[in-house]
Amino acid sequence: MNSRCIYIVIIFTFISCIDVPKVKSISSTNKEIQTKFDISTKDTFNIIAWRSYIGWRGFSVGSSCSGKLKVKSGFLVISDSLKVLGGEFVLDMKSLTVISLKGKDKENVENYLLGNVLGATNLFFSTEEYPEAKFIITNNYVDIYNKNILEGTLEVKGIVKEIEGFSINYDVQNDKLILSASDFDIDRNRWNINYGNESKIIDLKERMIKDNIRIKFKLYFDL
Repeated sequence: MNSRCIYIVIIFTFISCIDVPKVKSISSTNKEIQTKFDISTKDTFNIIAWRSYIGWRGFSVGSSCSGKLKVKSGFLVISDSLKVLGGEFVLDMKSLTVISLKGKDKENVENYLLGNVLGATNLFFSTEEYPEAKFIITNNYVDIYNKNILEGTLEVKGIVKEIEGFSINYDVQNDKLILSASDFDIDRNRWNINYGNESKIIDLKERMIKDNIRIKFKLYFDL
């Protein structure tokens, strides 16, 4: 384990032994959002893209469907006290796969999600037109329940929207920094993730699909 990794582990140990000040959640409408950071004097960690992943689950009436998405590139900036100061992550939308289905069902759902349906436009993620998405960290704080909260903006299909704060966790394993989160929801309608103009029975199809997409991720960084 190199000296940089040992330093991170010491900081984790120290933080776990003290009471973290409780900071009240700040509404995104009352704070200034900053998406550019001076990283010249900060610790910047590059993502290990091949090892990191994003998991998703979509819901419909009486069932659900889950899959994964690859991270193309990214970095994380943290302070000496392990406060996240910034970070940007590019998502490979063409890597989207369904893992809860097999065979023809898997192929059909993936084609719809990727937007690969003949005659359809603006279908779900439309990955030919929008092959990448981007998440930018804008804020990190400890809430009144002592949870470590991350906020950011998500760009999908050229649409940029804020994401409400979600809980994150840190870990260090085998000289790797791990940032993870589980089970927070986003509303697909905010990014026009839907059937587009694929058919004349769009309204009926849309009613069968719930608005929330449940997200989890595990990101690995070199120390």
